[in-house]
Amino acid sequence: MTVTNGLRCMYTNVDCFNNKKDELISRINEFDPDIIGLTEVNPKSSTWKLTPQELTLDGYALYLNLDGRGSVYIKDQLQSVELHVTCKSSVWCSLKLKGNDVLLIGVLYRS
Repeated sequence: MTVTNGLRCMYTNVDCFNNKKDELISRINEFDPDIIGLTEVNPKSSTWKLTPQELTLDGYALYLNLDGRGSVYIKDQLQSVELHVTCKSSVWCSLKLKGNDVLLIGVLYRS
């Protein structure tokens, strides 16, 4: 857990979201992060793909790149916007801070 501009941030490599979801929710309830970054949400060698509905977390906006195997979650009450970039292995969004300040948030998966 890190703190940036008063925001609590959490990052982890989940190596398949479905089998770690209960533990992740427990950690979220414990630390109450404002920003969550996850890599390897999709399993490497599976015959199925996760859907955005399977990855949603109550109280958070989801920004997702299933091809890049990453996701970013921002608390619903914060003003965030998805950014579209040409890097296939990443997901990006921006978060409005005080005044004209904006925080750029990205998760990049690299094996």
